[in-house]
Amino acid sequence: MFAASAPGRRPDGTPTRPFTGRHMLMAFLGFFGVIVAVNMVMAWLAVTTFSGTVTDDAYIKGRAYNRTLEAARAQNALGWTVALDARPAGVEGTMNAGAMDLAADGGRQTLLTARFVDRSGQPVNLLDVTATLKRPARKDLDHSITLKAIGGGLYRAGVVLPLAGRWQVDLTAMGDGDTVFLERHEIWRDDPAAPARTTP
Repeated sequence: MFAASAPGRRPDGTPTRPFTGRHMLMAFLGFFGVIVAVNMVMAWLAVTTFSGTVTDDAYIKGRAYNRTLEAARAQNALGWTVALDARPAGVEGTMNAGAMDLAADGGRQTLLTARFVDRSGQPVNLLDVTATLKRPARKDLDHSITLKAIGGGLYRAGVVLPLAGRWQVDLTAMGDGDTVFLERHEIWRDDPAAPARTTP
């Protein structure tokens, strides 16, 4: 049987502490305080990791749209095609014969090789080729590298991709000081043991 206890006391005789309005206020403030703190942290992370800006000069680019169309038509008239190969340094591929000796940086060192050919399949040489690598939603990781001409229409450079996943690669080729070719590719950096995947 259970022993009867006096009001305001536990069965062992010790006094209980009543739930007062002060306790209710503390619980109320604590509950909503946690919600406000979490929202503030999430808002800070959202602003500091991605500002929402896709391009800094959208208005200027919009006014130059007709020139962009003309440049695209001129590029199509060249009849060039570009294949981009991306794989961890030290992993041989069809376009990596005589690959540069690059020390892998924690498995993140990636070898980019671009092959330019004309409409007849002949290599296009004497170009100045740069690659701008961009990470979706991480503008702070954008950076450009110069690809070295190694002959046979091949241009190559090593790059460190600090994060795994999808990367956008914008290739720009210049001849005689003028931009003659622009093309966007995507690569995927897997774990260090797997070659990066590429898409045209």
